[in-house]
Amino acid sequence: MNVNVGDEQFRVTGVFGQTVQFEDVEDIILLETSMREMDIVATDRWLRTSGTSGFILLSSHRGHFSRRYIFAQVNQAPTIQITRSSGDPIFLNFRNDEKTRELYEDLVEAWQLSQ
Repeated sequence: MNVNVGDEQFRVTGVFGQTVQFEDVEDIILLETSMREMDIVATDRWLRTSGTSGFILLSSHRGHFSRRYIFAQVNQAPTIQITRSSGDPIFLNFRNDEKTRELYEDLVEAWQLSQ
């Protein structure tokens, strides 16, 4: 997964990638917990859910589950939570916590500058 941060939007690349306009973002926070600690996980190593366009591969969640877009390593902290005006949050993190923290700083800076 890659995340490209621009002046007006950010894009999560990949099969279930998302482009999000900063004008649609209500908040960006850094949670010092993993997806598993937040109890936002599934038990199967592979899961394709009926009625959604998502799957879980090994310890990574990709796609859309229960109105949550998850691009995260389930056992890794910290996790970025982006709240959108639609109410559908996006969760992001990387295996490397410093990379997650750097992305958080980049997202917050671009979001604040876009307002």
